[in-house]
Amino acid sequence: MKTHVVQLERDDDVVSARDKMLWSKAPRILVVWPRRGRVLNRELDISLLKRQSQKLGAQLAFVTFDDDVILYASEMGIPSFNSVSQAQRDVWKTSRRDMGVVERPHRKWTLDE
Repeated sequence: MKTHVVQLERDDDVVSARDKMLWSKAPRILVVWPRRGRVLNRELDISLLKRQSQKLGAQLAFVTFDDDVILYASEMGIPSFNSVSQAQRDVWKTSRRDMGVVERPHRKWTLDE
């Protein structure tokens, strides 16, 4: 499956990361953290990236070694990987709910006399 890779830089903030995600036309977005430095490691940052991917209708996953990012991603149902090649090779386990797709129950309408 086609994957859009977003490489974060040490000076990126959540606005620039979301802007990079906007270029994606792929059904999967892989956000890659830089090896050095701590960037976008707050729970709010991860939540905003997830919301952006939901708006785009894309699955989201991360490549990072940052323990905080891995923890928040896990809590939000976002898969994280050790490398880009592992992410492209493995299955991303996300539910439709985690992608922002809400299943609506079918209603049975009856006419009462």
